[in-house]
Amino acid sequence: MSKETYLKVGGYTPETEDTEAVIDRDYYRQGWIFKDEEAFLHYPDKVCYVPELSDEGLYPAGFSGYGGRAEGICPRVLLCGGLAAPGNMDRRAIPRQ
Repeated sequence: MSKETYLKVGGYTPETEDTEAVIDRDYYRQGWIFKDEEAFLHYPDKVCYVPELSDEGLYPAGFSGYGGRAEGICPRVLLCGGLAAPGNMDRRAIPRQ
C-alpha cells in the first residue's frame, strides 16, 4: 500500500483568538510563498496558498474563478504557474488542455 505524497512549500498556522496567522514562506517557482497541495485537493476549509506579494491566505474556493477547485486550469495554476496573486492573473494567457 503506497501513501500518496503531496507538494508542500513552507508552512501556515491559522490565526486564533489570541494570535495572528503565521506564514512561513519558502522559495519555489512562484517566489517566496506558502503552498499546500493536500489542503487544495482535500480540505476546502484550510488555507492552501499564500502568494509572495500578499499576506492573505487563499482557500481552495478562492481559485474558483480560474477553472474550479479540482478541475479546469486550477490545479495547474496552484502547482505549476507563476501566480503572484490571483487578481494579477490573466486567464486568457493560460492554454486550455
